[in-house]
Amino acid sequence: MAYIVRGSGREFRIDPQRDESGETADLYTVRMGEGEGSEREHSLDVSRITSTHLSILWDSRSYNVEVERVGEEYLVSTRGEVFSFRVNDERSAAADVETDSGESLVTAPMPGLVVKLLVKPGDVVESKDKLLVLEAMKMQNDLTAPCSGEVTEVFVSQGDSVMTGDELVKIEAVGEG
Repeated sequence: MAYIVRGSGREFRIDPQRDESGETADLYTVRMGEGEGSEREHSLDVSRITSTHLSILWDSRSYNVEVERVGEEYLVSTRGEVFSFRVNDERSAAADVETDSGESLVTAPMPGLVVKLLVKPGDVVESKDKLLVLEAMKMQNDLTAPCSGEVTEVFVSQGDSVMTGDELVKIEAVGEG
């Protein structure tokens, strides 16, 4: 899945693919560009030092990087500079939503790990309420309710690995219908 990264008056499309995953490092091939036809392929070797400190080998150049999430933005510090970015997937939503007979099915927008489950069947949620936190590519992504309603089914548990398109939560919509 590709991501749109916006910051400092620039916008990038980043399409990462995990090549290999190990205990201490993950290897990625990343296609990145600022516009159509400008995409280039890069190799990344990412090692997590602490929860916010990464060591990144980017096309044979080494970077020590601190990443902090503040609200909707990521603050990235490297080589004495701080950059602020917003990251959205290409679908411009935190999750895929399929509606059928007043039900909304929230599915995984990317492969990842369910690190926090915030709802259970019977819970009433408002549109945009957090349902769960999915960790993908060492970033935590809040998946939110696409509509107001009652959670009727939760298909995952904390600690589960999911693939793109896996069903996560079903909500019986209220209001329109």
